[in-house]
Amino acid sequence: MKSQTNLMYSFSFFLLFGFLLDVLNLPYLVKKAQLFYLAAYYSVEIFPIYLRYELSKYGTILQVIISLAIVLVLIFQIRKMMRLRSSIRGNTLRYVFINYVINIIAYFIIFVVILSALGINIDSLLTSSILLAALIALAGQSLIGNILGGIMMEISKPFKPGDNVWIFPWSSSSSLMGLQLAVFFQKYYSKDVLYVQGIRGKVIDITMNYTKILADDGETINVPNAVVALGAFQLGPKSGSFAIRYEVPKHVTPDELRKNVFEVTESMGIEKKDQRFLVDETTLNTYLIMIEFPKLRDQNLRTRIFDNLRLRLEPMRIFPVSDRNR
Repeated sequence: MKSQTNLMYSFSFFLLFGFLLDVLNLPYLVKKAQLFYLAAYYSVEIFPIYLRYELSKYGTILQVIISLAIVLVLIFQIRKMMRLRSSIRGNTLRYVFINYVINIIAYFIIFVVILSALGINIDSLLTSSILLAALIALAGQSLIGNILGGIMMEISKPFKPGDNVWIFPWSSSSSLMGLQLAVFFQKYYSKDVLYVQGIRGKVIDITMNYTKILADDGETINVPNAVVALGAFQLGPKSGSFAIRYEVPKHVTPDELRKNVFEVTESMGIEKKDQRFLVDETTLNTYLIMIEFPKLRDQNLRTRIFDNLRLRLEPMRIFPVSDRNR
């Protein structure tokens, strides 16, 4: 009778304690863990002495069962919480990686708990596991580097799918492996650069191992995440941009040149508000102008603009210095 009364009091206390936790709005995982441990504690306290004595005969089995139950409950709650946060924030890659790590740790803990409960010495097992993990990490350092690089980018978010980027790796022998200055003796004032290496395009997707990029030439390229994480990159405008620079003799005024350029572009259906005409630099006998199209990403239209401007400006002895996506 006394045991039944204690059981009723304990059950009522569990309900009251759970209600208070809901009112206080404590974290979901902490609330579940507290209720679980509280229930286990009071369940042992209300057991009669003879029942506890009978259960002590199966102490090893009960220890294994209780330990496994605790681990499995906590793992289930962690997965549930991570799945919920992933669906809200859209961090699918991070959830997949954390779920994978949780599985490995959980299976290892369960294995160690079972061996420890059975009285098996696990010191040598832990040492061997550490050595095995080190060997696996050394053998698969490229794969692990790609995975960690993907997680780093998912956490720091330097760019996301839809961004235009230029990615190039660092070189141990030079400052930048993908950037070289263009040296023209007759145009020493030029700020042009040659993109001799690296990848330029739009980010399509970021997976566990690779960053998928749609290059400017239309090719899809998978770049290892380790290369992206340890390299350097430059973010471009989201809408894309295209610019042409011309070297102009000073006997041709900017107003005259602007008139010719706008006649060509407007005949192609490009309005004045969608282009910019700037004087970039000047020398003793010439000056450089830059014609920029901030929202132009169509490669076919880009080629037509360049060709039509060439036909109009070359008879005026005006030649392009560079054209590039910005």
